[in-house]
Amino acid sequence: MPNNKIVLYLSYDGLSDHIGQSQVLPYIVSCAERGIKFHLLTFEKAANTAKIQKIQELLDRHGIVWHRLEFTTGRSIRYKVQDFRKFVAKAFSITRRHRFAVIHSRSYIASCVGYLVSRRFKVKQIFDKRDFWIDAVVETGRLKTSGLPHGPVYRGLRWFERNLFEKSAHIISLTHRAKEVVLEKYPHRKAGDITVIPCCVDLSLFDPKAIPAPETEALREKLGLQGSTVFGYVGSIGVAYMVNELLACFKAIKAKVPDAKLLFMVNNDREEVLRTAESAGIPRTDVVVTSATRAEMPLHISTLHYGLFFITPTFAKQATSPTKQYEMLAMGKTLITNAGVGDAEKIFGELNCGYLLPATNAAEYEKAAEWAAAQTPAPRTYDLSNYSLRFGAEHYFQVYQKLLSE
Repeated sequence: MPNNKIVLYLSYDGLSDHIGQSQVLPYIVSCAERGIKFHLLTFEKAANTAKIQKIQELLDRHGIVWHRLEFTTGRSIRYKVQDFRKFVAKAFSITRRHRFAVIHSRSYIASCVGYLVSRRFKVKQIFDKRDFWIDAVVETGRLKTSGLPHGPVYRGLRWFERNLFEKSAHIISLTHRAKEVVLEKYPHRKAGDITVIPCCVDLSLFDPKAIPAPETEALREKLGLQGSTVFGYVGSIGVAYMVNELLACFKAIKAKVPDAKLLFMVNNDREEVLRTAESAGIPRTDVVVTSATRAEMPLHISTLHYGLFFITPTFAKQATSPTKQYEMLAMGKTLITNAGVGDAEKIFGELNCGYLLPATNAAEYEKAAEWAAAQTPAPRTYDLSNYSLRFGAEHYFQVYQKLLSE
């Protein structure tokens, strides 16, 4: 019989990754402090080995058992299949030994593994779906819908997806819009079967009151931003992020706000970012590229006056909840971004937190630039109680309690 006090948490993302640090560990630790017992099974990258010991010590202090597998680097689908097999074998092995009551599977790969384990051992599964991942990898060209080896993988993933939405004991969605999409497609599911928990922000870390003004000014000076109106981009530059559109918008803003500078806080190659900006007609003197650890992010965000980012508004991105958005809001920044992504319209309507472009084109960039030129940059305070780690942890705890008591 299952042990009603233990949850198996599956994640293909590692706890030592940025996403694991911000969107997995805090919730797990908070729920463990309130009595939920966990085993974790995650994939960790060799490059993050230095972080492992500190994480292990934190988990040990809270009685959390951590099982680790090594992530296979490389984008080939063959490597992903290899990791999937290792994932299934390990998940079956530890479930056979411990007979967990609930399997919490984070995102699609882990959820496919969780589905196989949950059916074999008759364990309740939480499908923590994040975005519409299959659609996302198809939209970005990482997975094709036909041909070898992509076709069979695609059809297999769709089979898993259908069963996950139909048979999981509970579903977690990042956005209200994605919840609506799921309920439309699977009408037998009830609204109570799906809990919306966005990517939440740690308000104790991203706290503008904890950043002395002289430190902000010192960093601005170090980065060459003193005396400028700073528009900032936070996070990696990838295929889903509309960098060319962002640069075109900034160029329009620069024409209306002459002292504007664009700060990229990214892990991408600095020279590559500068060349991309230059090719868009933005002088290198108007662009600053830097990087920061998670602990350094609040100070770096404090140097901004506006957050500026665009995300491709595809079907999959209806389910996206950008962590960078809430981190910048927590630091009191005004945002300029595009509509059609996740719950953007709902959030901007509730918080009145900046300028939301209905489309990304020259006419809209001009309007955004006119809006920015009419503003007086100043720190703002937003009610982020529904986007805080406390909110997220409480809702995860409620889901666990419900499933463990049934």
